[in-house]
Amino acid sequence: MSFTIDRDGHVPGAGATPPAKGARRIDDRDVEACVVARFASLTFPAPEGGIVTVVYPIVFNPGD
Repeated sequence: MSFTIDRDGHVPGAGATPPAKGARRIDDRDVEACVVARFASLTFPAPEGGIVTVVYPIVFNPGD
């Protein structure tokens, strides 16, 4: 995931990023869209240095 936190602490943009080397992308567009939407709805304290771009890995594991 990558997302931007604006000066007010809102997330104006979020998106799925290519998987890390050796990892696979989740093959479900609905799940991907849901995760992106959740990140886009987050709010944070206003960053001290201005706009911040975050790249955050998310790892999904199959259930039992």
